[in-house]
Amino acid sequence: MKQKRYFIGKRERQALSFIMYHEPNGLLAAVFSTIPLALQQHCIKVGAVAGLLAEKVPDAALPEGLRRADYINALRYAGFYHDIGVYLAPNRLTDYPTEGRRILENELPADRIAVPIRQVILETVGCMGERCDGLGYPHNLMEAQIPLHASLCAIANAVDAIVAGKPRRLSEHCVQEINAYMRAKAGTIFLPAATEIYLQTEQNIVALYRKWKDAPPLWKYNDLTWK
Repeated sequence: MKQKRYFIGKRERQALSFIMYHEPNGLLAAVFSTIPLALQQHCIKVGAVAGLLAEKVPDAALPEGLRRADYINALRYAGFYHDIGVYLAPNRLTDYPTEGRRILENELPADRIAVPIRQVILETVGCMGERCDGLGYPHNLMEAQIPLHASLCAIANAVDAIVAGKPRRLSEHCVQEINAYMRAKAGTIFLPAATEIYLQTEQNIVALYRKWKDAPPLWKYNDLTWK
């Protein structure tokens, strides 16, 4: 029987190193290692895709005082833990974005992480459920009130949801399906600027998913080391 291969590329390793540095007690990483493998892989993929999208954000749209490299890592981190409020919230709270933000506020020490990076992470996790049309959650924010990074991470999450269960190799039909969905939801669910960034990044994202179909990402955590 052919042994299943797993893949963690350079971007994923950078994200894991970022997590390792900013979590001195390793609590979130230790908890993450206990969740089902499928959910681990989903979260790693969302973080990696969010990082790819962050690479294409125009310089003028970057938060003030934040280097692009830090912005990319912040999006990877936020994507990695975007569901933290789901699998750590007591009683499966409906408002899991707010719970996720609260958990990260407690676990990311303000004296160890730059304020702009921390803010991007917290805003992303707390606002991923918001929609341009104001019908999102938890605060029913409208287009101008939603951070670009939150919409980018929401797109990364949507992409992985669409790809899940598709054939082993992504077909062109599937790629077109994702493209059509993003265009249709621009201005209602996703920020138009975020959708445009996705369309610019689409081929890189598709290439990454095709690689993952052969060798999905694997998380291994042991004694505060990454393997």
